[in-house]
Amino acid sequence: MAAMMEGMPLRPLLSFIPGIKREILEQMVGALNEGVAYNKKNVSMEMKALCQTRN
Repeated sequence: MAAMMEGMPLRPLLSFIPGIKREILEQMVGALNEGVAYNKKNVSMEMKALCQTRN
């Protein structure tokens, strides 16, 4: 937890977990990246809708 609070990137943070395989690490990072892209898309769509309602 201390590493996360200090802003340590996810990939090095997860590499400290004993026994974790590279494939699992890549799947976890990929899933998180997809979630970030999904959230950015939703925020963008919400902002667009908000701007349209104000005009």
